[in-house]
Amino acid sequence: MDMTNHETILELKNLDISFESKNQTTEALKDVSFDVKKNEFLGIVGPSGCGKTTLLNAIGGLLSLTSGKILYQDFDVENIGFVFQDSTLLPWRSVIDNIVLPLEIRQKLNKEKFYNKAKKLLKLVNLEKFEKSYPQELSGGMKQRVSIARALISDPLVLLMDEPFGALDEITRNKMNTELNKIWKKTNKTVIFVTHSIPEAVFLSQRVIVLSQNPGTVKEIIEINLPEKRDMEILKNKKYLNYLIQIRKILYA
Repeated sequence: MDMTNHETILELKNLDISFESKNQTTEALKDVSFDVKKNEFLGIVGPSGCGKTTLLNAIGGLLSLTSGKILYQDFDVENIGFVFQDSTLLPWRSVIDNIVLPLEIRQKLNKEKFYNKAKKLLKLVNLEKFEKSYPQELSGGMKQRVSIARALISDPLVLLMDEPFGALDEITRNKMNTELNKIWKKTNKTVIFVTHSIPEAVFLSQRVIVLSQNPGTVKEIIEINLPEKRDMEILKNKKYLNYLIQIRKILYA
């Protein structure tokens, strides 16, 4: 899909991030520049240690920049949701109580309203039958669906996802990718998704940013011209397979 006419919601300009220790300075990201379009699904891939998580943390306001700028168009980091590699659910809280936690912390809405909102999100992630269950009673994929619902309850403009399915088996991961595509289409959120998996990035994304080895720089940005609705049939699509080859060549060059 052509993204050229879409409104820019976020812009990174010449971003550098370095970490200081007693004996040395380590460059995590160097001269990173790209924009993010409103309502797009943007994938980020790159080798281990190239700064993918660092990049998400910077966008989410969790890290300071060494130099460069992140420009938020008419919103700030309060309007950003985060789904981490681990579901980070509180074991003593039920599923629905985990989902409403961000609103409790921020003291937004009254209790009845945010529980009603949580129930709608449980339906969105196909977990309405498990609202009273506890994390230890759920599978890995179900836990991550709860964490997605929890990230969405504050109605963020941008959703950051840091390898949320990395620990899942291949069958569950494929199912979660299909589910996430449906959630993205229904919610119309802007999603920035970090993954080690090239197939996952191509399956989910409208554009894929390919980062170099440490320090991470933008090697190339690939527009993924596939139907917005993604299912397992796309895995047989020649264009899909060609994108995999193209990105692998960039990464391994």
